[in-house]
This record gives sequence, structure tokens and C-alpha cells, in this order.
Amino acid sequence: MTRGVLSQQAVPSTTNEAKTAAEILKTIVVKGRLVTGDAMFCQRELCEEIVDSGDDNLFVVKVNQPELKAAVAADFQPGFSPRYRKPATGVTV
Repeated sequence: MTRGVLSQQAVPSTTNEAKTAAEILKTIVVKGRLVTGDAMFCQRELCEEIVDSGDDNLFVVKVNQPELKAAVAADFQPGFSPRYRKPATGVTV
């Protein structure tokens, strides 16, 4: 794995990091890549920019976005987690 900085840009005082990140994404080829970010980047405009460019995104959703958190949680039922999976008949856990 190669790690490095593809681009960086100062954030103007009239905007925020997510809007600046959307601008940067327009300047680099990210098709077929996974873009990650913390909860600050979990905003519709930025996510749409990533998806429209052919990428996937992985962002953290926190409790300060309750509607989004509930929508995401509804797509991931407890049955997908080994922690909640019931053992098969006759198997002791």
C-alpha cells in the first residue's frame, strides 16, 4: 500500500472543510477508490460528489445526525453481526 497526500488546500474562513473537500475531489481522479472521512464529512453535497465521480465513500455517522443515523441503522439489522447471531441447532457457544 502506498500512502501519501494527493492534494491539500487551505480552508477559506468563509466556508468549511467539507465544501473545500468537495472542491479538491473535483481536481483528482478518484474513480474506483474508497474515500473515507470522519463525521464532519458526512454531508449530502460531499457524498453526492463522491458517488457522482464513480467512487464509494465510508464516513462515520454520529448521534448528532439522528435521522441519518436511524436510516443507516435500519439498513443494518442485528442479524448481520456475529455478536447477535443465534448459534445453529446443536452448537454450543
